[in-house]
Amino acid sequence: MMSKNNLYVAMACAILAFTGCTEDDMPGGNTKPAHPGEEIIFGGTLDSKNTRTVYGDKHLDDKYTEVKWVAGDGVRIYCAEALYQDADGNDIKLEGSTEAAPLYQKYCEYTVTDGVTNLGSVIDGDKQPTHFTGLKPSKEGYALRWGSNGIHDFYAVYPSKTQLTGKDDEAANTLKLEGYTLTAQLPNMQGATDANYSTYIKDDNGNVTYYPAMRYAYMTAYKQSEPVTNLSLTFKPIVTAVEITLQNYTKIKEENGTEKNQDLEVEMITLSHPDEALCGTFTADLKTNEVTNANADASFKTVSVPTKMKSADGGTVEGNNLLLAYGKTVTVTAFMALDNDADLEQIKVSILANGQLKTATLRGNDGVKIVQAKKKNFISTVNIGYTTKVAVDYSQWVTDLKEVAPQTTLGALSIPGAGGATSSAFDATATSALSNELVEASREQTLSIDELWNQGVRCFEVTVSNASDFGNQYVFCNYIKTTQTLNQVVQAISNKISTSNEFGMLIIGYQEENAGDTRQAGDSGFGGRFRAWCNGTGDSHLPQLLDDNVSLEAYSHTMTVEQAVNKLFIIGRPVTIGHDPGWFTGVADNDGNNTANNFETNAKITNILGWGANPDQWYARGYGQLVTQTPDKDNFSYNLIGGSFKMTNGVGDRPYQASKTAYSKMTSAVSKTSDFTYKCTTQGDQAYNSCASTAWVQDWKRVAPSDAIRVQYGISETTKAAVASKGTASGTDAQTYYYSWAPTDVEKWDDVQETLNKALAATSGHSMYINSLCGFFVDGDIALSYQPRPVYQRYGVYYYLSTEVHIYLDDKYRTNDDVSLDNTRLVAGEDAVGTNKYGPYHVSGGYQGNIAAYADWVNNKFYNLLLQKQANGELTGKSAGIVMMDRVSDNAEENEAGYYIPRIIISMNFSGVENTTLEAKTSVLEGGDPVLGRKNFKVTWDN
Repeated sequence: MMSKNNLYVAMACAILAFTGCTEDDMPGGNTKPAHPGEEIIFGGTLDSKNTRTVYGDKHLDDKYTEVKWVAGDGVRIYCAEALYQDADGNDIKLEGSTEAAPLYQKYCEYTVTDGVTNLGSVIDGDKQPTHFTGLKPSKEGYALRWGSNGIHDFYAVYPSKTQLTGKDDEAANTLKLEGYTLTAQLPNMQGATDANYSTYIKDDNGNVTYYPAMRYAYMTAYKQSEPVTNLSLTFKPIVTAVEITLQNYTKIKEENGTEKNQDLEVEMITLSHPDEALCGTFTADLKTNEVTNANADASFKTVSVPTKMKSADGGTVEGNNLLLAYGKTVTVTAFMALDNDADLEQIKVSILANGQLKTATLRGNDGVKIVQAKKKNFISTVNIGYTTKVAVDYSQWVTDLKEVAPQTTLGALSIPGAGGATSSAFDATATSALSNELVEASREQTLSIDELWNQGVRCFEVTVSNASDFGNQYVFCNYIKTTQTLNQVVQAISNKISTSNEFGMLIIGYQEENAGDTRQAGDSGFGGRFRAWCNGTGDSHLPQLLDDNVSLEAYSHTMTVEQAVNKLFIIGRPVTIGHDPGWFTGVADNDGNNTANNFETNAKITNILGWGANPDQWYARGYGQLVTQTPDKDNFSYNLIGGSFKMTNGVGDRPYQASKTAYSKMTSAVSKTSDFTYKCTTQGDQAYNSCASTAWVQDWKRVAPSDAIRVQYGISETTKAAVASKGTASGTDAQTYYYSWAPTDVEKWDDVQETLNKALAATSGHSMYINSLCGFFVDGDIALSYQPRPVYQRYGVYYYLSTEVHIYLDDKYRTNDDVSLDNTRLVAGEDAVGTNKYGPYHVSGGYQGNIAAYADWVNNKFYNLLLQKQANGELTGKSAGIVMMDRVSDNAEENEAGYYIPRIIISMNFSGVENTTLEAKTSVLEGGDPVLGRKNFKVTWDN
């Protein structure tokens, strides 16, 4: 084990480390003229006295720390004037090069030759000039060569793209060195370590230090030179590093008022700033060393280091989280991309431990910068002093909350939820005709209901079709059957409620199995059969499926946690006809006054009227116009000629276009104002207009990704699509269509943020807030992701002049005259289906897509948004409502956001609880030179 002194010296130690030669011994120390065509011999020097990180010994008296290389480190060197050639002197050409227009590669990857290979030699307490190295081409026989006798401009960056590949492919794909401009990326989550080095070390006293993720320690070099035999490049840091040490002084308050020391199960440490971007994609000028970080989104104002990692020595861990003993310290290092003028006078540090997320603001005394750009900054030691009655167990967090705050209401809770809750168990028969890629693309969850429960999920969503034996039909996820019936899902959740003495919620929605044949109204429709299942008395009906100590209850935002335990809350979204928000919100509020009884259920069930299953949710998102008058046969001729019967115009009210021409980029999409207000009913025979209770439900699944990704997907020709009724192509009606989508990721993210803000502020007096992060990306490799979904909402059958006339509420997927499809909205007779002019669609369009990429995108953004809001005090004592997720995770190393979002949400429920606070303790560092960040600072605990 390391001594305490050596551990202190080793903090954030060297994954970028090097053995020692003198500078004269190194390549570039002595130079002579060279000739064009000769290989350029490079050496790399680290500017250790302008420190950005500490990888070796700290020499505080001389105001610098050693920066060392490690064998195998890689750099990329670019020079427009040089030649990149193989051993035979052949120029290497870039892909796309032609004889008429040759494109020559002007960069080469180089590998360190003299780096440290043993961690023990990195830290020995002696001063050593160990920041020099030789550099050799990574590919044998290939190298940069002098191109002429004139001046050459050399630009270099650490790490190389190849060093990032496999560890952070997104950062590798972002990394570009074009002339003197570097484009690079720092992620929000910086937990992984470099190969062959342990995640953390623990000294003899139990203090723990996590090694930094050195691949984010970007350095650059720039030099002008005429041909010489040896050329030394000096690398300077362009990112900022902050090393922070926290010490555990947590106590648990006993029932008799006494306190005892408490270990902390630490999951994550986060640094944030209210104003400055700390991470994301940034650029650097290699000539001036200036950094530009233009990210404005709140999700880029945090950087986190998870402590859910493996120990080098099998040290004290619990569930792979760090178990930090009382009085012991934990040290982590985070990297930031700060603009040159973005030195920070204050920074916030948050720690997620024992199920609670707490934040402190650190301020420099007398205006001293607590963090300086492109330096290694030290903050040590911040005392952690929780005083709490309970350490939260995510598998029983409701029980834990009941112990400390039993009067907390359901409306004040933040509840993690899971969409497609049974999709970890797809039916093999149902998926046999699908590719493995498509099956996985359709899977919203990889965890079972039991596993989701243990991650804190208390709201589960499933969808079923319409069947007379309602409870014994299999649950769907994205049009694929699972192996579980609705009754089995109810029983599984009931069992979890029973054994834990907590509460659970189940959202049941409609997913048709075949187009049009299950949309009947009345007792034979989905609403009627859903009602019968809820109210029935047989073994296959809802009331009889529950454990003895579990009871049904209507959701009420005023019910307390103490009252809610051992209760199951059912939320119905039964749209009888159509898939758009439909039937209620698809028409004016004064229509359908007597149709709410289609959804009549036991008073202990809450239905959210009009919350349909359409993946686009046009009406709720503000697209199109509402029907403003009910069609009626007595006044039908007036409506037929366009009187007051208004429909959407079908063009320009959606973020996609269809045409006969091949894929072309959409120039714009119409900006709309969303309104996700839905009426709720918990009583039978309640008219739609008189439903006073409302819910705000942000939920639309199909998301076209950012423009660059959308082009990359290459959405192009579809299969032959139908233009006739119900999607059956016939004769000359069959056409070939292409779909072009405008990016809607910005719109989705805006809606997610708006919903979170509404829940936090509890605006508009809604009784429930549901923020669905669930969805998928439109993907050119998955046709069903971009083929439109038919609305086909048949309002009813009327007679005009003794002729049967079918009236349709809308078909959002009709396109414009470019494909000879008009905007007809009224269809006279079934014999006219050939002239119906329905736009191209597929019965399952919009039910499958790239879930993994989408979930990674939205979960990461939402996770970092929560961290930022928490650091700013916006989550304390507030509710995020019910947050539905794709890809909830039980493994932080594989899926950080999917793992941590439920934890952050749950921690909100304890943030305003009495006796669950951090002690405010001031820590003062030793004085010293600000280059090393050794300065006095103040600590103020925010919550």
